[in-house]
Amino acid sequence: MVGAMPYVRSRDGHSLFVRVVGRGEPCLMVHGFASDSRSWLPFVAPFSGRYSFVIPDLRGFGKSHGAALRRACPLTQFAEDLEDTLAALAIPSLPVVGISMGAFCTVQSFRLFGGERFSRYLYVDQGFVIRNHAGYAFGMLGAAQAVFFTRLRALLSELEPYLHLPWADVPRALQSEFWSLLGEFAAAAFSSQPLAALVSALSRRERFMRGQLPVEQWQSYINIVRAYLELDYDLRPGFRAIDVPLTVLIGGRSRMYPPAGQRTIAALAPHAVVHEFPEAGHMIPYEAPRAFLRVLDTFLAQSR
Repeated sequence: MVGAMPYVRSRDGHSLFVRVVGRGEPCLMVHGFASDSRSWLPFVAPFSGRYSFVIPDLRGFGKSHGAALRRACPLTQFAEDLEDTLAALAIPSLPVVGISMGAFCTVQSFRLFGGERFSRYLYVDQGFVIRNHAGYAFGMLGAAQAVFFTRLRALLSELEPYLHLPWADVPRALQSEFWSLLGEFAAAAFSSQPLAALVSALSRRERFMRGQLPVEQWQSYINIVRAYLELDYDLRPGFRAIDVPLTVLIGGRSRMYPPAGQRTIAALAPHAVVHEFPEAGHMIPYEAPRAFLRVLDTFLAQSR
């Protein structure tokens, strides 16, 4: 299976890209928002001689960009796609690693399908609730959420008349605001100021951004953002369905999801093993790569 790059068919007839790397027992790797399967390659490479990594491009991203979101809830769509992918590859059960939105949709999979396909779960820096509310201030972006969400809502309102049109027909000012907000969001994934500044600078280069995020189905990004703004996402009850070994990684300086909120995992899933990386932000693999690889190595070995 080394280097295999199959497409699988989803239940609604779309082709979904799945990168398969390595040889040996399989492990599913699920990427986050504004990313794709390539983001995992540096971290699975050291283990590719012992394990086979199944790394899908989630619907709307990477080589699955052409598969439009059909459900109002993207997490449900992604959970269904993971089921279809593993069924197509005839993999009955395997360990799973999910980061950010990838971790969120995997919890949704446990909630909807009982997690029968997953033998072990490595959950990487994802809050349990998206929107802040009275009594809960640990949602996406923490204290900075209100201002950022207000700007997002304004942009969505302005983009509404263009959602049925190609990206080229969207006014340049709205395109620029879209890339700017996306760049700010991506920069918040890093605690390192140099890395955050680099991400912000790259986001101003449209050619680079379009290489990472194709725009043929640009509406998919809008649908995901709208769901995060409008749906009352709270997957804390979903953790009750996780009865397999669970490892949780928390970025001690995560600006995306305040660590204080993530630490409540002890009450949600008492069997979870928690590792906190004091100097890392949301993107733990990139900001604490050696420590992340050690945890991944242990996680993979325990899954055998």
